[in-house]
Amino acid sequence: MDKPCIATEEAVNIIRSWYFSDSDMERQTKREILREAQELKRQRKLLELEKDEFSRNKAIEEKRLEQQKNLFDAKWKMLEEEWRKLATEQEKLKLRRQFYSQLEKFDKKQSRDNGICVSEFFCGVKTASSLKKRYKDLIKIFHPDNLSGDTVVIQKINQEYEELKKSMAG
Repeated sequence: MDKPCIATEEAVNIIRSWYFSDSDMERQTKREILREAQELKRQRKLLELEKDEFSRNKAIEEKRLEQQKNLFDAKWKMLEEEWRKLATEQEKLKLRRQFYSQLEKFDKKQSRDNGICVSEFFCGVKTASSLKKRYKDLIKIFHPDNLSGDTVVIQKINQEYEELKKSMAG
C-alpha cells in the first residue's frame, strides 16, 4: 500500500507543479495582457491628444487662410480700381495730347495765313461738359491779356462755342 500512495503523492506533486507552473504562466500572461492593455490605453490617450491638437491647428490654419484670402481679395479689388483709374487718366491724357497737337497745328496754320479756323479747336468734343471744359481751356490760352492772346481769335472762339452749345442743346 505504501507504494501506490507514494506514486500517488508523486503524481499529486507532479500535477501540483504542473498546475502551479500553469498558474504562474497564466498569471504572467495576465500581467502581460494587463500591461499591454494599459499601454494601449496610454497610446490611445496620446493619440486622442494628438488628434485634438491637430484639429486645433487645422482650425487655426483654416482661419489664417481665410484671412489671407480676404486680404488678397481686398488688394485685388484695389488693384482693379486703380487700373480703371489709370485707364481713364490715359484716355484723358490722350485727348489732351490730341487737343494740344490741334492747337499747335492751328498756330502753324495761323502763322502761314491770317485766316483763322476755330472749328478745329472743338474737334472731338461730344458732350456739353467737354465742350465747356475745352472752351475754358481755349479762353485761358487765347485771352487778349496773355502773351499769345488775340481779340479776333477770342471772338471767333466765342462764336463757335455758342453755335456748338446751341446744336448740342437742341
